Amino acid sequence: MKNSDADFSDIFEDVFEKVFGAARLSKDLTKAKSADSDKIGDAILYKLSYDSVDKISECVANFQDEIRDYLLVSFERNNVDKSKKDEVVDFVSGDSQDSKNARIAMDTLRELVTFDEEYGDDYHYLDHDEFCASLLSWVTTLNRIRATGDLIPMVTRAVYQDKVRDAINVWFDNKDTKNSDSEDFWQKELSQNLEVLERIIGSKVLLVSEQPNFGGQDIDGKGGKIPDFALESVSTNNLVIVEIKKPGAKLLGRKYRGGVYGFSADLSGAISQVLVQRNQIMNSFYEKKYTSNSSFEVHKPKCIVITGNSEKELKGDTDKCRSFELLRNTVEPDVVIKTFDELYANYISFNEANEI
Repeated sequence: MKNSDADFSDIFEDVFEKVFGAARLSKDLTKAKSADSDKIGDAILYKLSYDSVDKISECVANFQDEIRDYLLVSFERNNVDKSKKDEVVDFVSGDSQDSKNARIAMDTLRELVTFDEEYGDDYHYLDHDEFCASLLSWVTTLNRIRATGDLIPMVTRAVYQDKVRDAINVWFDNKDTKNSDSEDFWQKELSQNLEVLERIIGSKVLLVSEQPNFGGQDIDGKGGKIPDFALESVSTNNLVIVEIKKPGAKLLGRKYRGGVYGFSADLSGAISQVLVQRNQIMNSFYEKKYTSNSSFEVHKPKCIVITGNSEKELKGDTDKCRSFELLRNTVEPDVVIKTFDELYANYISFNEANEI
């Protein structure tokens, strides 16, 4: 009998956690973790469900309260002083998603107030078809408000998770294949997943141009040896020059006396290349900026070279590791050198730390 009581207690706790855990989660779906996967469906249903009421007036009052609460939060989030009519009008007239939702919410609130004033508790003369149409409109507005707050961000995060997973899989699926020796493959892959590069740049970036010609007629011109990407840091608008080689590229050259290595010819060439390109853009900055649609600035642009696979080439060899670190730390004030395995390891660590 004692064991049966214990079993019942365990079952009750499981059911309680499933039901009330989903209800708690529905309050803010953006807090969902991978362990909550079994509650997500129920939480969304809670989010988009409505309490039963005995009177239409109670339903209308509940709708009004929720919309008013939403508007107050929206105003606060966008630093709008609700007591100042001009600020409110400017906000709801804007093009942002918050502005559009606030505009719809205010229109719906006016409808609810008008309905309440017209009928009060006397619904004998209520046109049921008209009321049903209005009710659907009100519920649609409330669902829009509820979804915008956390449901849409949660779905967006899920889509981003898939993109993260795909990018990581590309690395593991191709690092030991013939694609490890294809610069074109990795240039294309990273141009489609700039988030991977953002981890070493330190901010969100915009693509100014692929294979820009800093020495030609304009930023998108042709001719000459050119870097793979010109990126713009969103936080500072400063230009970032990126040269993408391949995982199969050698990092180090031949061995000298005392276990000392120098950079490989390919890596030395890549370093020289990005430095020359930086010098060209700094000398012709105003011309390039004038002919570009971007608003980038040039304050001694960061130069980055992505090449090689340190885990494959250096692992277990103390002399090689020491030489490589000494060499790249020496040039790092001017050129940041990252290997492909380091690039993706940073990307993986960042997303794991943020539970993405």
